[in-house]
Amino acid sequence: MTTKEFTGDVDLQAQLERFYQDGQLAQAAVVAWMLSALKPDSPDWKIYRKKLLRETGAEGASVTEIVSASDQAFDSQQPSDGFAALALGLLARPENSPLLKKMLDRARAFEQRNFITAALIQLKEEQTDPEVLNVLGAMAQEAERYEEAERFFSQLSRLLPKSLDARLNLSAALTGLQRYVDAINELEWVVDKSRNDGEQQKEALFRLIPLYRLDGRSVYAELERIDRKYFASPAVASEARVKALIQTAMNQPEEAISAYENSLAIEENPSVRVDLSLIQLRLGDYAEGFKNYRSRFHTNEHFDWLNPGGKRWQGENIIGRSLLIWAEQGVGDEIFFGFMLDPVKALCRDVKLAVDQRLVSSFQASFPDWHVLSRDQSVFEVQTNSLQCDYEIPMGELMSLFAEKQIASNTDPMPLFKSPPDRLEEVRAILGLRVRPAIAVSWSGGTEIDGKARSMTLPELIDGLPLNADVDVISVQYTGDADLEVQELGDPRIRVSGLHNRNDLEGVLALLSQVDSVITVDNSVAHLAEAVGTPSYVVVPEALTQFRWKNDAFKRRYFPNATLLTRSEEVSWSEVASQAWSLVLAK
Repeated sequence: MTTKEFTGDVDLQAQLERFYQDGQLAQAAVVAWMLSALKPDSPDWKIYRKKLLRETGAEGASVTEIVSASDQAFDSQQPSDGFAALALGLLARPENSPLLKKMLDRARAFEQRNFITAALIQLKEEQTDPEVLNVLGAMAQEAERYEEAERFFSQLSRLLPKSLDARLNLSAALTGLQRYVDAINELEWVVDKSRNDGEQQKEALFRLIPLYRLDGRSVYAELERIDRKYFASPAVASEARVKALIQTAMNQPEEAISAYENSLAIEENPSVRVDLSLIQLRLGDYAEGFKNYRSRFHTNEHFDWLNPGGKRWQGENIIGRSLLIWAEQGVGDEIFFGFMLDPVKALCRDVKLAVDQRLVSSFQASFPDWHVLSRDQSVFEVQTNSLQCDYEIPMGELMSLFAEKQIASNTDPMPLFKSPPDRLEEVRAILGLRVRPAIAVSWSGGTEIDGKARSMTLPELIDGLPLNADVDVISVQYTGDADLEVQELGDPRIRVSGLHNRNDLEGVLALLSQVDSVITVDNSVAHLAEAVGTPSYVVVPEALTQFRWKNDAFKRRYFPNATLLTRSEEVSWSEVASQAWSLVLAK
């Protein structure tokens, strides 16, 4: 039995008796510990406590031995045994704070809510401990108990008055309470005090933008005030970088370039250079933009994951030689750069293409004369010296070789992928008898700062759909518990796809090829829709560069089937989602 099976409205006493009688002592120990937290006065768990400690030999174990046994189990991918070791330790030493905090930490890592609750109950006297307060606040915030969350995070902020994270968390709770002025004050404090932490400033800035709007203020006027107050004369590189973000949010790309160059003059930073490149590419400065874009390999070790060796290909004719093209970024990027593969055919015949496993079959069907392999397979072949190529190139570098020529050709690309008949038959069965238009939707762009900035919520997306709209809406959102979000929304106009939207990209591509339109934020779905030539309506915020959409030449060449809707920071996601629905329904 796994640890997750201890959730829900179950009879813990009956479970304890059954596990013990069946000789499943590890599971019995976990249930006994949970009973000790939930029903501390019950004599039942105390009886089994003595038996379990005696029969497992845990009674004489030291805290160090217990923690070591638990860590070893977790490291060996045996979480049930890890939780059992901690539970036995807590049965022997119910007041031991380090063991309780270790249980709390592991329960959070493995999303075991029942264990979190039990640990917090036993830590109730330690609500002055920052770690415990943070967990209590986070749980209350997630459950939308904002008053509780505000209380815990306020206490945490008093204990750690210099903690930027505590203030960020407090601002989120205050936002939930619709105390926008207080939330704004907390975030502006973070902006002021995080002068040497560009990521914290960026997080605070992107949270401030919607709060200004919710408080009835002019977003642009407030951003100008923030700029004058904190960033008029940046003294450190991180300040200049945030100034550039402010200029971007105000749709002033030339000023953003100046701020990025100022930041780099103070201190070289590859991440800043990449940010600069995106603005340059947006404005059509391809020479400098492509050059600076190469700094991406110094910002994230995952980009340079293959290291295949061989000579870097510069786009010359290498008929008779072999070439390895390896994708270095995400699924959306692989598709985007995939539109730049076609010119390779005339320059090299012996091509190996390493891409995400989920796209192997689609790329192989589009390039049948090439050998398409997964990233894992390519790593294995490089490590075993069986992947021999004369030349190699990261997939993103194709942009610097071919994008300008493709743009100048003024021809629309053909769809990159064509779905196999069996998958088309499958998704047609999922869609059923088509009596009304089918619209696929996606609303989230990721959990990182930029991802959050380009994401809306499902209710914001659906709010714009008229109640009398005669359409079928299908979710192809792939992050988190997207299917659960659809179910909890309870709106009969939207349903789940019936596919594994994250892992079965071949199925998602087939589905997208059969719907009438797609409404999405800037994420992989936007690229998947273009890859099969389906009309899409892509909603992007003004606060982000997103050169692929905002450079008109790139947009015309690589996304001819997409209609772009840029959300001004003065309007809400719901408003721009309404615009997208109006365009879709007018077709």
